[in-house]
Amino acid sequence: MTSQPTFGEYVVLDTVAVGATGTVYRARHTELGRLVAIKELSAALRSMPGMLETFRSEAQMLAALDNPHIVAVYDFVEDGDRAWIAEEWVTGAALQQILASQGQLSPEQSLGVLRGALLGLAHAHERGLVHRDIAPSNILADESGTSKLIDFGLAAPVGDTGRCGTPAYVSPEAARGESVGKSGDVYSAGAVLFSLLSGKPPYPAADPATAMRRHIEDPVPQLRGHGQLASVVRHAMAKDPAERPPDAAALLEELEEAARKKYGADWLARSSIVAAVATAIAARSSLGASAVPAAGVAPETVVVTTAAANTGIAPVAPAAATPPPTPHAPRARRRPKGRTLAVTAAATVVVVAATAVAAVALSGGNDKAPTAAVLPTPSPTVSPTPAPLLIDGPTGRYSYNVRVVTSTNPSQPKGSVLTGVWTFASSCMTSDSCTGTIVSSGGASYTFTYDGTTLVARGTRLSSCLDLATGQPIAGTEGAYSEAIVNTLRVTKRVAAAAGHVGAPQAMTGTATQVQRNVRRVANCSTTPTSQTRTVQMTKVT
Repeated sequence: MTSQPTFGEYVVLDTVAVGATGTVYRARHTELGRLVAIKELSAALRSMPGMLETFRSEAQMLAALDNPHIVAVYDFVEDGDRAWIAEEWVTGAALQQILASQGQLSPEQSLGVLRGALLGLAHAHERGLVHRDIAPSNILADESGTSKLIDFGLAAPVGDTGRCGTPAYVSPEAARGESVGKSGDVYSAGAVLFSLLSGKPPYPAADPATAMRRHIEDPVPQLRGHGQLASVVRHAMAKDPAERPPDAAALLEELEEAARKKYGADWLARSSIVAAVATAIAARSSLGASAVPAAGVAPETVVVTTAAANTGIAPVAPAAATPPPTPHAPRARRRPKGRTLAVTAAATVVVVAATAVAAVALSGGNDKAPTAAVLPTPSPTVSPTPAPLLIDGPTGRYSYNVRVVTSTNPSQPKGSVLTGVWTFASSCMTSDSCTGTIVSSGGASYTFTYDGTTLVARGTRLSSCLDLATGQPIAGTEGAYSEAIVNTLRVTKRVAAAAGHVGAPQAMTGTATQVQRNVRRVANCSTTPTSQTRTVQMTKVT
């Protein structure tokens, strides 16, 4: 039998997957006793100009990440003519495997598993890193039901371009091959949320090209029957990146608020997927070697994700049985150092963009495949129906800053900036949506609806006719034109709230449209209507 290679203080137990990009091994640290996945870059890739430097720089870039919702890296080592990574070995199943064995999750479970992934993604976004392939195949749940982001193989600093990710969940800008920022990850997370809650992808298609085209061209799909969560999906999947939540943290805040509103304050307590993970592991372990699907592996080895198959990694048969494992030591806060470049803070799985070693390995067990008995199914609990959260509506005065984006109005051309104050003359406190009135210092009056996340204000104003040559009002024509204005604003910051309340808006941002029409024939007035689109920012002042 061919002897296994050695990797410093790690003893190789078996080979998991091999391919043109590299080899993945299952190994154990000799002192700590913990299992790891060793990913060794292939000689062919090492010889490619710039590849080793890319491998090294990505390891350094990702080394700052340390979060329980991201699979950790323990070491990155350049050793002579080899380069390899040791990363966390996780016993669990990918979300797509869980769905395949379990069927559709409950809404609370769906929100809970995505919440964990967003916690990991928010950690990466805070450090300027985008994932670029948020999809069910890259969300892993371990035996405790904790969801983790895996396969940062497409990860890059904000603004980089590259492979677009998984077609069913790709953002429009990524599908076009454009630069992808944090909002691109937000879009993909929204697409995953739609899929989890509806039981189907947002844009079903017979082939990847059609799916990507639909992400670019088709309107945002409607999620029905899920209350405010439909607004979360609609906001996250806006075609324009500027209209989405700016990052994963902002999306997470919207998701948690909508979940509390729809399912009560204790929704997270009902979100466990421990039993679903056990079912997925048991289903995978029940497959005999001859029954393993082409992209899978035998039950005694790990299962590699779809991303691994896409990189040319082929699963291999298990090695001979190994001695029983020694007890695992607690996870160290500082990582053991490698011989050349060591990752001293926990990081994510490091996979070189477009030419990475295989995705994170998902274990069927430690040295043997687990059974469902290892993971007892929790007994169902009955909770009293929680009191609905009260939404504190906007009150007092908000300053506004408006920039004209497009305009056929000569008095307010493109680029014009308008400022003033909105005074909320009446407001509300409710467990659903509320309505009220607004008086603007600019002369308009509005009625608004507010659901805790989005404020829609519709107003009218009578104004003078304009001399289209000069853009100036024509004397004696007051009330000749009527302006219809629609503002759609989303909350970006809240004031502190009492227990059981959703805080009133502190700041809002969004867009506005304005159409001005002639409502009364007056001498010298043009009958040509004008229109504008605007960006709007609101900040509470009193």
